[in-house]
Amino acid sequence: MTPAPGDGGAGEADAEPPVAHVAAMGDARGRIAGDHVGPPGPATRGGTPCDAWRGLRPGAALTVVKLGPDGSEVTRYPGTVIVAGAPAPWLAVRATWGPKPVALDGLRFVPGDTLHEFFSPVHPFNAFAVFAPDGILRGWYANVTHPTALDPATDPPTLIWHDLYVDLVALPDGRAAVRDEDELAEAGLAVTDPWLHAAILIARDELLRLFAARLFPFHQRDREWSTAGQLDRSGRIVEPETRNAVEVPAIPREKG
Repeated sequence: MTPAPGDGGAGEADAEPPVAHVAAMGDARGRIAGDHVGPPGPATRGGTPCDAWRGLRPGAALTVVKLGPDGSEVTRYPGTVIVAGAPAPWLAVRATWGPKPVALDGLRFVPGDTLHEFFSPVHPFNAFAVFAPDGILRGWYANVTHPTALDPATDPPTLIWHDLYVDLVALPDGRAAVRDEDELAEAGLAVTDPWLHAAILIARDELLRLFAARLFPFHQRDREWSTAGQLDRSGRIVEPETRNAVEVPAIPREKG
């Protein structure tokens, strides 16, 4: 199960997500490919998904909502927009780990840890960099997902990410572990939706490639947690160097 800062935390919502939030994800096949198929949700109405993201500035508050593979709401938690070396169209969000301690394949989440969470309206994955309170990078937790949706009509805006089973744990020493492939197998997508199943595996392989090369979103190092997206004494945004561009992985198309 993919961890999120609100998992098991106080005030976690157990209601189903608003219908508009589910509609914002569009059709599963189109969304993971970035084609935005299906009825437009609040993040896409009047333009592309990227249009709604451009008004977000460092320091802006967000509510982050995680949906499970079935579209039901798993948790929601507060976040703050930062910079953190995120190239367009990616958005970086800072959140604080609040639930109980969790250890997953060598990656520890401890109450008080800072997470830099990277979301995209077109890429089929996200990634969380986990920093200890002293700024030491513990590692990364990445999720294969539908492209992230944004509802700018709520106050604060709501960022919605829809999990798709497979996760990657990556550690600073180069170790990596793919998680929850058993859940993907149990879901039966290889039979019921082989196109989506193949797309999930392609996104998994792309995450492994990016981590092996230390390309974004696996670009941060120790003590890059405290100043990213903040203002220096002259009022300018402190922006770590964006080291690498992000490539959109090729997604197979259904044969018509």
